Amino acid sequence: MNLDEAISKTISAIKNNGARHYGYDVHPSSVCYHAADREASNDHNKKNRLEREWYPLFQEAAWELTKRGWLRPGVSHHGAQAVADGGYSLTSYGSEQLSSLDENEIVLLQPGSLSAALKSYNKTFGDGFYQRSQEAIKCRNAQAWFACCAMAGAAAESVLLAVAIAKTSDEEKIIKQYRGSNGRRAILNLVTGNTKQHIRKNMEAFSGIIAIWRDEAAHGLVSAISVANADEAMRSLLHMCQFVEKEWGALTSQELSN
Repeated sequence: MNLDEAISKTISAIKNNGARHYGYDVHPSSVCYHAADREASNDHNKKNRLEREWYPLFQEAAWELTKRGWLRPGVSHHGAQAVADGGYSLTSYGSEQLSSLDENEIVLLQPGSLSAALKSYNKTFGDGFYQRSQEAIKCRNAQAWFACCAMAGAAAESVLLAVAIAKTSDEEKIIKQYRGSNGRRAILNLVTGNTKQHIRKNMEAFSGIIAIWRDEAAHGLVSAISVANADEAMRSLLHMCQFVEKEWGALTSQELSN
């Protein structure tokens, strides 16, 4: 058991109403008890050992979900029964996110899994992407939301440049062009100019992540960026990586599309 697994099991328990206990939507001790019971229901000693080992992880999982805005400490409503070791309840944001949860959303809530998912694109998008994407995760874990968005945008920039360099086989020219006037638009046009409409539309949308890095972060102004913005930036970055890898051939081809 690790933190990512504990987060996944906690989310699953919430979805299946197996995390409730007393007046809490999520009671880590209860989630831990049921997880250990499923693992060793016929071995009382093993079950007790697993509960002791896993308890800190399930407490940390609940706290991680609290930092993400999904949970808050305390009972679910006024007058609900509380207990000494406490528990958590869903926020309105958590309830909203839970209703549309998919596999990528769960990955975003798991620091280790998200890091591994982005690391898997290192070979395709290069060391610059890897460094920036991992910095984005570190910022997110530290609750530095603006910094997270900025580094996610920097990582997205590395993806765009990797595509352009692969398409032209001329890194020096691409970097020079990108640093010039309207460089981002020029490189985006170069990458998508001969692709189908749905590819151009998606790449245009993904370029919005870069804007935070290239524009907002560079101007020294106060920015009202929150956890929701950071989560959206990381979600968009992961989707961009998945999309670009899928459409790599079309994006790097010199042939015109119909």
